[in-house]
Amino acid sequence: MKAVWLALLQGITEFLPVSSSGHLALASRFLKPTPGDFGLSILLHGGTLLATLLFFRKEIAWLVTGMAPKRPGEAPQKKYLLCLAVGTLPLLFFGLILRNQAEAAFNSIPRLRIAFLITALFLAAASLPRRRTVSLGPRTALIIGLFQLAAVIPGVSRSGSTIAAALILGLNGEEAFRFSFLLSLPAVAGAFLLELKHLAGATSGAYSAGLLAAAVLVSLITGLTALWLLRRAVVNPGRLFWYSLYLLILALLLFFLF
Repeated sequence: MKAVWLALLQGITEFLPVSSSGHLALASRFLKPTPGDFGLSILLHGGTLLATLLFFRKEIAWLVTGMAPKRPGEAPQKKYLLCLAVGTLPLLFFGLILRNQAEAAFNSIPRLRIAFLITALFLAAASLPRRRTVSLGPRTALIIGLFQLAAVIPGVSRSGSTIAAALILGLNGEEAFRFSFLLSLPAVAGAFLLELKHLAGATSGAYSAGLLAAAVLVSLITGLTALWLLRRAVVNPGRLFWYSLYLLILALLLFFLF
């Protein structure tokens, strides 16, 4: 059951703007550790990566081959690829520098509380009504990429920070949602491939092949569901306030419980 619970948690929180890393850090304090946990987490990230690829398959096909139709108001193909490259630069250059801080924060409840509050603040600001609408460009992409860099720290939601940045800068909800997750693909896929070499040793003897397959399937299905829910929320940014309120309550509970 532990594998299934972790798969549910990973699938739901990976995409909803509440920080999967922060929630997994909290879960690790209540669940008995087993030797295969690290390998299981790699597989679960693979399941949610597959969910992203499936959900945005048409957009990815358009970026790679130009075969998918361009949406009204969307940047041309080459410009969109440039924006994705520019948005990835902050993480590419500074991600490794913040890695030690991220590892320390994973086991620190005080740091998690602050990180949850930061994400809550981002979402609250993004939920406010705005009149100005801008189109996606390299400068906007770079700023969104800087917000993605903050999500290296557990408790700061990657989707929450990047979508909030896009909305605050003036992108419409649909474009903010799309760019946030297409921007995540290089980082998530790269991290998954780097850790894949540790998979065999980490999972040997801890979980059966059938249980691992079931856990990946659960993370895939819940991930797709979470993406659908988040798209509905971002199209109407005022709904992000409820995620902000949830994180605020969670941070306050951590202040009283730990």
